[in-house]
Formats: sequence, structure tokens, C-alpha cells
Amino acid sequence: MDRLRNIAADHGLFFIFDAARCCGGRYRGQTIAQFAHATAFSFQEQKNMATGDGGMLVLGPDAPSSWQKKATQLRNVRGTGDIIGENFRMDELRAAIGRAQLPKLDRMNDERRDLARRLTEGPAEYPFIRPVRTFADRHHVFHWFMATIDPAVFDTRKPVFAEPIDGDIAPEPVRVFANEMAKEGIDMPSHNSPVYLTETYSSRGYESGLSPINEALWRERIVRFPLNLGMTDAEIETIVTAVGRVVSRLT
Repeated sequence: MDRLRNIAADHGLFFIFDAARCCGGRYRGQTIAQFAHATAFSFQEQKNMATGDGGMLVLGPDAPSSWQKKATQLRNVRGTGDIIGENFRMDELRAAIGRAQLPKLDRMNDERRDLARRLTEGPAEYPFIRPVRTFADRHHVFHWFMATIDPAVFDTRKPVFAEPIDGDIAPEPVRVFANEMAKEGIDMPSHNSPVYLTETYSSRGYESGLSPINEALWRERIVRFPLNLGMTDAEIETIVTAVGRVVSRLT
């Protein structure tokens, strides 16, 4: 976080933080919204704090004073404002749902961290599966439980790697891993591609190769394990056991 802020400051840039999946997150004892000029949170139904949809823009202590008024008076390109954007306002019902969840947010995030700890301990015997690193001064909220897998450990000569997945006749090993987990009854939810690879941006000239490390991680290494509030010890054990069976088939 500090390095990103310094880069922005060195180049005279505003630091705007996408914290859509980080409601309740903290960095060095402070809310993450303290570190950027503006921080955007999402309250979509799958997020840590959900109102059904919508979100919130929080202006940091160093944000220009003019931003507060402008942020509440966005106009689209046909309007009269000086910022391009859409003017969506949260209704009172969603706001009431959010206010009811706020006192519970820390408890819900604590439960997510405990689930993540148990998921981390389970596959520890497989060093090529590496969950997200955590640090004492960073309050991770684990909206998702992500891990990377070293594809070099897989024996790609095995017939399972030649089986098509969704029409792809040469799927990446990490997709084979997720597909084999699905056969064990464990859904490995898909995760987002780099945004510039979506049609919205590719139609505007953005091409594959813009961020090769990011793309390689997405295609070849990153997996997403299930993590939901209310998961039981038995469900955690089911996931860990499935990992063991799949690893034995693929290595």
C-alpha cells in the first residue's frame, strides 16, 4: 500500500483504491479507506457486507475538497456536469440493510479468517499449493480463498490432461485440477479475468499481453476454493480430502 501511494505521489497521480471485496479490511491498524484519495466498496449480494446491490465511495483525508460535491453530482456524457459517470443513489431500504449488518461485519470477517486458517492448514502437506499470504499488520477479510498451484508438479502425460473441458481440447493444468475437484463434488468457482480481456475493453483496442504476469497467473496458477460463512469442520475436511485424492490422480 505504501509503495503504491509513493508511486502515485512521485508522478502527481491520485490514488484510487478498488476495495470492492474488502469491506472491513484494515492496514496497519487503520481502515483501508484512510490510505487513498478515494476508496470504492461494493455491497453486491456476494460481498462480505451485502445490501443486494450498490456500494459506497469513501473519500480519504487527502482527497481534494471539491470531490465531495462532484461525487454526488455525476452526469453522463449527455449531461451538464464536468465528470463522466452515472449517478446511482442507494435507496433507503438497501441503506437500512447495510446499517443492520455494520455491527456484525467484524464478527463475520473473523469467521472468514478462521475458515481460511483451517483451509490453509489442510493442504499444508502439498507445498505446491500456496494460499494467499497473510501478515500481522494486515486485516484480511477473505471474501474469496485464493491459492496458486505450481503446474510443474502435474504429470501432464496422464490421459486426464487430454480430456476436453468446455470444448477446450488443451486445457491448462490448473483447469484440469478444478475440473477434477468438481468430480469430487467440490465446486471451484471461476475467478475474474484481467478486466482488459473482457469484450468491453478488447473492443476498444486492449489486447492480450498487456500484463503478461497477471495473465499467466490467471490462466496457469490461480485457483479459488469455496469459502462461505457457516461452513462446518466436516465441510472443510471434505475439501481437504478431495484435494488429496485429486493430487494423487494428477501427479
